[in-house]
This record gives sequence, structure tokens and C-alpha cells, in this order.
Amino acid sequence: WQKLQGYVDESDPNYQAINQRIAQLTSEVNISGDTVSDVASHQTSQDVVSGKRVEMTVNVSDELKAKLPKTGFLIVFAQESTGNNKMPAAVVKMPLTDFPVTVQLSDKNAMMGSYTLSHLDRAKLVARVSADGNVSQSSGDLQGEMVVNLSATEMIKQSILIDRIL
Repeated sequence: WQKLQGYVDESDPNYQAINQRIAQLTSEVNISGDTVSDVASHQTSQDVVSGKRVEMTVNVSDELKAKLPKTGFLIVFAQESTGNNKMPAAVVKMPLTDFPVTVQLSDKNAMMGSYTLSHLDRAKLVARVSADGNVSQSSGDLQGEMVVNLSATEMIKQSILIDRIL
């Protein structure tokens, strides 16, 4: 949760929800007597990837390759396909590297445990290049997106092309 907090701008309404969750978890750890490292190691040992999964190969159109920032971040996320809920169900943020890049999204990448990729039947997949690393959409970001049906029994494999400037 603390890692996620670093990805969200303080003006974003989700920032306060994340703060509340961090406070709640800190309180629960203190009550149980576990240390934060005990909790983290317990979660890691139980990290079995289950539920809906998507593997995306992300590339950039030839027209936009020259517009890639020298440094920046690739942000890949899945959200509800109709756009009614803007909160990502899964998100991965990583420093820019050479394209193409393959990224997997699963319930393990959820921003909130109560809203995961497995909650979606259809998802809008978005791949965005951001110079400043802010997850919120900014003018000048490069982006590609698509809508896919998700499967509870098999990993969906898709290729997504970053092909427009926001």
C-alpha cells in the first residue's frame, strides 16, 4: 500500500483511501503483535497467482518512437471496460526500457484488495508512457488501449500498440 501511495498524486481522490488503508493495516499489525516483515513474508509465501490474468506485449508505433522521453515510465493497467469506474483493477508501473515489453496483470497487481482483475468480465487495457511517472493521464503522454474479454480459466494474451499522443 505504501508503494502504491507513491504512484498516486495527493490531489487524486484515491490518495486518501490509500492513506486510510495504510492506517488500518498498521493498526491490525500492531494489534496482532506481528511485525511488518512478518506480515510481508506471510503474504509472499501465500502469493499464488490465481484468478483472471492478462499477458500484454506492449510496443510503440514507428511514428511515436521518436517522441519517447529519454527517461520515463511505462504504466500498464486494466480497468472496467465501459469507463464507469476509472479505478484500475490491476496496474504495473516500470521504468522505460526497450520495446516491445511483456507485462502480466493479475489480481496480484490490484490497487485495492476489494477490487481486482477477477471482478471484471471485460476490461479496458491501457499502456501509457509518462515522462513524470504520474499515473494520472497528462497532456503529452503516449498511449494505446483496447477492450478484451477476460477468462477465469486461462491467461489472455494480447498485443497493444501505443499509437497516440494525449
